[in-house]
Amino acid sequence: MNAKIENGIAVLEEFLQEKYVENYGELSDENNKIIGLLNIEGTSKYFYKPSVGVLKYVVDSEGHALYLINKKGLPNDIKDVLVGGEAGNGEYSDYLSLNDVYGVTENLKVYYCSSGIDSIMGVARDELDFDDSFREIFPESSFFAELVTGGRSTTLEDVKNVTNLDLDGSSLTDLKDIYNFIVLGELTLKNYTGSLSGIENTSILKKIKLVNCNISDYSPIGKLGSKLERLYLVDVDNSEVAKMCTKSATGIGKYDLKNLKYFGVVRK
Repeated sequence: MNAKIENGIAVLEEFLQEKYVENYGELSDENNKIIGLLNIEGTSKYFYKPSVGVLKYVVDSEGHALYLINKKGLPNDIKDVLVGGEAGNGEYSDYLSLNDVYGVTENLKVYYCSSGIDSIMGVARDELDFDDSFREIFPESSFFAELVTGGRSTTLEDVKNVTNLDLDGSSLTDLKDIYNFIVLGELTLKNYTGSLSGIENTSILKKIKLVNCNISDYSPIGKLGSKLERLYLVDVDNSEVAKMCTKSATGIGKYDLKNLKYFGVVRK
């Protein structure tokens, strides 16, 4: 199997290098080869475009800028050579966790991961590119900028230090931008009635505590899958617990939370 994957890596790398040469006239000012290809209409379809935010790459918990392959967008003769690369269910969380994906460095070196960065083949781990530490994550005076930096523009370097968040839901409308907290391990939400959509896109969220919350759709918690280890509901009634645990589309009952070690409920 490894030999077939290595062959696929070599074929894909040669293909992308050829595309770079073909379009060199349009890309000659680009220091980052992969960004150059991403900006060409005919080649951009080869790469995964994250479903959240505006970036053309995924940022993992170590701060790597991961440019990943959209296998479906490749020519058939290249797809036929590649073993794997289906990216699980094709969701953002699958790409973020490097679940059966091919990726490309800035210098167009191709790698493959079957299940996380520790399974990397094709390049050494220290050859992966890092994101710009001074890239703005949250504009000044936004909700999370106020929380993290007191209202000034918040950079990747700032959020690298945020391992837990304790949020007052009364002034929070949604969690769609929470994926930017790349090392977030613990989340506490108090008095929140908004959507949980977005937490499934976090890198390493292991603990969630919901205090006096009324949530219509708990499925984003279930989508955390094996990452989640601790889940607590505080100041809730029986109906809220039942709503969360249902096997319907809005509950967590149908999900495999195989690493959930602690589940606690404190009723009103």
